[in-house]
Amino acid sequence: MASHVKLPSGNYQCISRYTNPLTGKRTKITLTYSGSTRKAQRNAERELEDKIDRILEEYEYAQPDRILRFSQLVEKWLEHWRVGVNERTVEREILVIRRVNELIDGDVLVESITPLLLEKLLTDYQKKYDSSYSTMIHIKSTLNKIFRYAVKQRILVYSPMSVVELNLPREKKMEPKIRRKLKYLEPHELNAFLTEVKKSVNPVYYHLTLFLVNTGLRIGEAGALTVDDVDFENRRITVTKNLVQTGKGKFEYGPPKTEESERIVGLSQVALKSLIASMEKSKQLDKRYQIKPWKSYVQTDSIFRTLNGAPVTSKSYRTFIHRIQDDLRENCESKYGFKWVKNITPHSFRFINITYLKDSEGVDPKSIQSHVGHTDLRTTMNVYAQTSNKGTTRIVNALDHWLDKDNPLDFYPEVFCSEYSTRLNKILRENIDKDVIEFTLEDFKRALGIPPEYQTRHLKNNIIQKMISDLSEEWQAFDIETIYGKMRKILGYKITYGNNLVLKGNL
Repeated sequence: MASHVKLPSGNYQCISRYTNPLTGKRTKITLTYSGSTRKAQRNAERELEDKIDRILEEYEYAQPDRILRFSQLVEKWLEHWRVGVNERTVEREILVIRRVNELIDGDVLVESITPLLLEKLLTDYQKKYDSSYSTMIHIKSTLNKIFRYAVKQRILVYSPMSVVELNLPREKKMEPKIRRKLKYLEPHELNAFLTEVKKSVNPVYYHLTLFLVNTGLRIGEAGALTVDDVDFENRRITVTKNLVQTGKGKFEYGPPKTEESERIVGLSQVALKSLIASMEKSKQLDKRYQIKPWKSYVQTDSIFRTLNGAPVTSKSYRTFIHRIQDDLRENCESKYGFKWVKNITPHSFRFINITYLKDSEGVDPKSIQSHVGHTDLRTTMNVYAQTSNKGTTRIVNALDHWLDKDNPLDFYPEVFCSEYSTRLNKILRENIDKDVIEFTLEDFKRALGIPPEYQTRHLKNNIIQKMISDLSEEWQAFDIETIYGKMRKILGYKITYGNNLVLKGNL
């Protein structure tokens, strides 16, 4: 309770005390005021109480939250945690919290929650809903974060989740491994997929796919890239944004998934070439729109764009991938000689990039973690290491050598619009030490699998023109010259191609 004394100056002093939360000691506090009326005293007491409240607010985070029940703990943790992540991540976490709230009653006292109780609740929940291993891992991860927060705030002495294990059937534990395997593409599968992607009306999807494979970026990060993010001279990009679709035809740029996701990524030759090709396509789109505007066109600064100008979002790219896969499931065996059993997503190309780098000589794990923007190194490869100063350079060098002839992941040159181009390209690679190959007409048809009865005039106008278009992009000075006999009868073909792939030259 406040007391009042008169000072020699003629003014009055209001005196009170409060308990310091850190020391536990009573601390004196005063306020000087003028006037001897009861109203002046009450005003002084209110001002002094406000002053004490402001002081105590400064100690708010120095004392434990007065949390008793689980629902209070969840609410406080979410309020604290959501500050450091983007809104989409928060939305996903709230879905998990709904499951957690079904698992543990909100009125349960926090101090009464034990490891055995948590294990039983998790086991019962999994059996009740036949939940997948991934769902249970998400719930366990969220509970870990909630109880770590409780320890940090001195609400609990230790986290009961620290010794909790998921007791799940073996087949449930195998589910994530099987799904990851279905998302990952072997070289021959990547070849087939890229071949189909290249047939798309919008070439940007092809360049975007190559870019994702070569950089390991998330699709939202790639969709948010603009020209200002590219350092052409040093062959690198700065990742600072993430593209999020907010509705039909609506999108916005937000922060990346985590703080570690803001990073600088080195570019291989293929990645840089894909960026430049997509920029040129954007310029063409904008030019067409200026000449003849249309209502649905969206002008954006994004590098990777759809044919109506909007940036390629996770949803639009996923839809495109599903369309390609539907065709492969039906026709892959007849076109490429194997059955398509994979179920890839935009994240598949991130898996491919990390897997290749993990197996590349001279690339340290910590550099790969920084390259792909993971918070935890265990997420990348479950090993620990220190960051090398040369890590980024080694990653770019490793990706550049991805296209070496002897590398098993040599997929880029094999992607063509015509199946005959693929067959001819294989022959040229087997004879890479030569500059010219000559075929008789019969040998030419036999080597490429062209039916013997196929008319030569159709051969020239259809197949050969497509092969010239395809292979001129891959080989220097590529040409197919017709060899004539008497009466201009076609005897065969002379193929000139040099011994260097265009891709291996400078951009």
